[in-house]
Amino acid sequence: MKKCKETCRGCINVNGLCAAGCLPGWIENFCDKGCQPGFFGRDCSEKCIDTCNGCNDVNGLCDYGCRPGWIGYFCNKALGSSEFFSLVDANLQLFHLVQQIMKNLEGFCIAIGTKVPK
Repeated sequence: MKKCKETCRGCINVNGLCAAGCLPGWIENFCDKGCQPGFFGRDCSEKCIDTCNGCNDVNGLCDYGCRPGWIGYFCNKALGSSEFFSLVDANLQLFHLVQQIMKNLEGFCIAIGTKVPK
């Protein structure tokens, strides 16, 4: 009796083969190999969008960000020049705000995204 991988659908316990295929992001008879870079989904049959810096092999989301000029979870929205400059301006304003706060809190430590110790 052979144990099947968690990535397997319809496991044949005698030999470990996956009779109903693999979960998205996995391939081969035993569902033990991930998708090649640039592919995702069931049987790794879907191609990642070219504007993506590498997509999630299960759902195709652009986990590593977009190429310049593109935004969105799937990097499928072109960033027009007016949107780009609005985004840059917003980031600069945020940077200057944080910089001002840090000057006012000199000597204090700020931990963002963590719980305060009890």
